[in-house]
Amino acid sequence: MKNDTTQNIEGYLNQLANNRGVANLQSQFKRDYTYSDGLKINLEIIEKDRNAPTIVFIPGVAVYALCYAELLSKLAEQSGFNVIGFDPRGHGFSEGERGDYTLQDLVKDSQAVITYAIENYNGNVSLMGTRQGGIAALYAAAADDRISSIICHNLADFSDRKSRRQVNFFPGYKKVLKPFVMGLGRLFPKMSIDIKRNLNVPKEDLKNIGSTLEFMAKDPLVLKRMKAKTIRSFLTTKPAKAVEQIDTPIFVLQSENDRVFPLEYTKKVYEKLQCKKKMQVFNGLSTSMMTENVKELLPALLSWLTEIHNNELEIA
Repeated sequence: MKNDTTQNIEGYLNQLANNRGVANLQSQFKRDYTYSDGLKINLEIIEKDRNAPTIVFIPGVAVYALCYAELLSKLAEQSGFNVIGFDPRGHGFSEGERGDYTLQDLVKDSQAVITYAIENYNGNVSLMGTRQGGIAALYAAAADDRISSIICHNLADFSDRKSRRQVNFFPGYKKVLKPFVMGLGRLFPKMSIDIKRNLNVPKEDLKNIGSTLEFMAKDPLVLKRMKAKTIRSFLTTKPAKAVEQIDTPIFVLQSENDRVFPLEYTKKVYEKLQCKKKMQVFNGLSTSMMTENVKELLPALLSWLTEIHNNELEIA
């Protein structure tokens, strides 16, 4: 029965790749795994050169690494770096109860994959994340000095109670639910929350597959629900050290009209950073730019990665 389910999912992924026009890219990935807290974490790897740097990628809310196949394959092809996209616990092909995780868990999973990259490649690792993955990348940089740089599509600092009120996790008409969900996360951490109905999911069209909401409904691997403790953890967890103390170089990507992470909020967090840093705002692009606008993003990403890792190689 399990084999039938796996075959059905693989068939769906092949059809999705065909619809998106990236069927030729999917075969570039090999699948491996590592462990985090005893859970098997699924890795989608494009290996270019064992002596080259590695980009570790953390996907966004509810989705999984192969949703970003075009971005990851183009990065590997044009940089010559190894790329590892992973499914956090409770997501995609990884173990763990669906939708049962915290921001701290995402950091642990990221660290486990970084360890895998260091053990298998040359030790120079940039950590890249989108949406919840961007937040996890920032928090990982606060906890782990092995990272050469981080690239964050969106970032947040939840140690600042005043500024975090600007993050719009909930649709406008449901902001009154925020204290209620926070209480549930503390009293009933395992209570299940419908993602589409209760969180601010961008309603955008995706190339050849309909809207984000249609994609979430149809995709067998996308999370439909998450635990109350998960939402609470994103609104209450403090980084291991203040963002002002992070030394890791940081590149921040931001779409101009992001409804969840407003530009002004992102700028406030960015201004706190005292490390080597860069921020680029992409005018006219949507929240889904990491899947829908790869061509527009690549020059900026490649410029940053080349600068960071060429400098490291020259020093070595």
